[in-house]
Amino acid sequence: MTKNFHIVIDFDSTFVKVESLEKLAEIALDGHPDKDSVLEEISGITAQGMKGEISFRRSLDKRLKLFSFNKDHIKRLVDDLKHSVTESVRENRDFIFSNRNNIYVISGGFEEYICPVVEEYGIEKSHVLANKFIFNGRGEAVGFDRLNPLSLDCGKALKVKSMDMKGDTYVIGDGYTDYEIKKKGIPCKFIAFTENVKRGRVVELADHVVADFNKFINIFNNGI
Repeated sequence: MTKNFHIVIDFDSTFVKVESLEKLAEIALDGHPDKDSVLEEISGITAQGMKGEISFRRSLDKRLKLFSFNKDHIKRLVDDLKHSVTESVRENRDFIFSNRNNIYVISGGFEEYICPVVEEYGIEKSHVLANKFIFNGRGEAVGFDRLNPLSLDCGKALKVKSMDMKGDTYVIGDGYTDYEIKKKGIPCKFIAFTENVKRGRVVELADHVVADFNKFINIFNNGI
């Protein structure tokens, strides 16, 4: 097995079982009369983006315009996410911890809730590449950093390309934005992760399809 490698892991529906923005909306809309219809709309937009039917920036803009939230809501979200780590990821905590210096979590989600979850698996903030919220003085979210490459279309691919990773690179995720890393010509193996959700178009584009993290480790250990 080569010593020169990188593992890029998606967060939503991969490292954790859920889509974090949907869960954040569920928390923030608690008691709101239109909660169910708003959540349904957000879920639909998420699905469109993950299948590559709409651009990521458009998906992000549309979802964040549908609800308001603050730092307290994010704290509650972090607690929920820590209990929503994907089963096979949780089972392989030792593998992740042992290889933490070669693992990056790259996500179109937000570092405010990703970092506290993955740090328990040894992944430091410098290895989390994600979007950032903008808050006002009252702790209310008023937007996000629109210059962050990960908020842009093909943001993951742009970010990975800028890192100039050497050696074997494995990209693990459930969505079209993960596949775009390979689509943009960056040398890597794209692994479609289906433990939480299986997206037909993404599966068709993958080098390998794995139903859990154990199967990825098998691919990794055998240098496939």
